[in-house]
Amino acid sequence: HKEAWSLRQSGCMVTMLVADAPEASYLDMRVIKARTPFGSMLRPILNLPTLLRQALELRADLYLLYNPDTLAVGIVLALLGRRVVYDTAEDFSLRPFIHPTVPRPLASLVAGALESCERLLARWAVATCVTQRQIRARRGDCLLLENAPLTEGPIIEAADRLSTLIRRPDADLCLIYSGLVT
Repeated sequence: HKEAWSLRQSGCMVTMLVADAPEASYLDMRVIKARTPFGSMLRPILNLPTLLRQALELRADLYLLYNPDTLAVGIVLALLGRRVVYDTAEDFSLRPFIHPTVPRPLASLVAGALESCERLLARWAVATCVTQRQIRARRGDCLLLENAPLTEGPIIEAADRLSTLIRRPDADLCLIYSGLVT
């Protein structure tokens, strides 16, 4: 969200391809529902042909890809000569060890495959953004975007409005976390 919104604010036309697209536009950005029929652990591979076709139909000047589900798409786009930026906000090679759907005996194999794919995409992408110093050390020439929280803008304004609905009068602090905790 932060990167797409920053690009839009700098004058770029932004189209977001997202799994859950309740609206056709968001903050003056076009939103398209990603056609991802498969939801299993193999979804990055099974959804590859559909997502790749959808991405190519957009004829983007630049593809900004985020998270390990897009690794295969990014690798193929880079092989096809498209300009790809890969952004990773966490060390996804650790996720198979804590994810309940990955059988324990396969966790090391899945983690190694993720690490190899991320390293390959980082090499072929025009840029790779990371949010953690230890990932930057493993990826080499990457842009470190420290993951500072949003402090202003429409998301913060909406959170402020919604917080008044759930704030308890006897509480000194109301914390709203939007994200995944594992």
